[in-house]
Amino acid sequence: GVSNVIVGMPFDVVKTRAQVTPNASFPAVLSHILQREGPRGLWRGVAGPIVAYPLDVCINMSVYAEMRRRMDGTDNKPFVVNACAGAVSGTMITAVTTPAELVKTTLQTRKLQNGNKDVGPFNTLRAIVNAEGPLGLYRGFAAMLLREVPGNALFFVSYEELKSLVRQMTNSEETGVVVGGGCAGAVYWTAVMPVDAIKTRIQAARCAGTSTTMGIFQAAQNVYREGGLRAFFKGWVPAVARAFPANAALFTVVESTRDALCSFNQ
Repeated sequence: GVSNVIVGMPFDVVKTRAQVTPNASFPAVLSHILQREGPRGLWRGVAGPIVAYPLDVCINMSVYAEMRRRMDGTDNKPFVVNACAGAVSGTMITAVTTPAELVKTTLQTRKLQNGNKDVGPFNTLRAIVNAEGPLGLYRGFAAMLLREVPGNALFFVSYEELKSLVRQMTNSEETGVVVGGGCAGAVYWTAVMPVDAIKTRIQAARCAGTSTTMGIFQAAQNVYREGGLRAFFKGWVPAVARAFPANAALFTVVESTRDALCSFNQ
């Protein structure tokens, strides 16, 4: 989980900056970060995800597996079982990921407003709590739910279906896991990019000097006003570029660990 965050953070930083920068392309955002902040700027906000992401993965995979186990033997089709299990696990992880996403987004976008002022994750966390109270850490929670619940359902359905299909075509379990995991990540980010753009606007609103909390509809209007429907998919390239290798590696580790534990318990 930690290595996944470290490797994928540069792509995430570029995605987030692109979402809050009008008329900015992926190469332009990347060039701007390197010129103004150096390579270190590509890992801005990494501390929060390093703490939260391993817990996120543990909860996500554990809840998904438990929900599938509980629904085994029912009359529901595997597609429905996987979708329902993914949706439930998506609901659970939102409670963990929202504060981490808020701190990460605040750090990644504050640089645009404060020049070279460097603010760490713990100072950012303290500032949010002092200004808005503990519930302020859940700014953007509704948008996160809209992203994680259907997104997670689609993520696990895509993984299970593609893994099975590739395994049948290649007679290789490992290839099915790698291709299924990578494609599931790409499908997830393609599907949730519009909601992620809205979520980023909501969580970055205070950084832009807005004194009131921005709602989902207001954030969506702001995104659309700046670039129409295309603006909802800003940052898609770095998001998918990160998603395929990261999730291929994630499911490879998860499946290998599960097989090792099963062998150990027998």
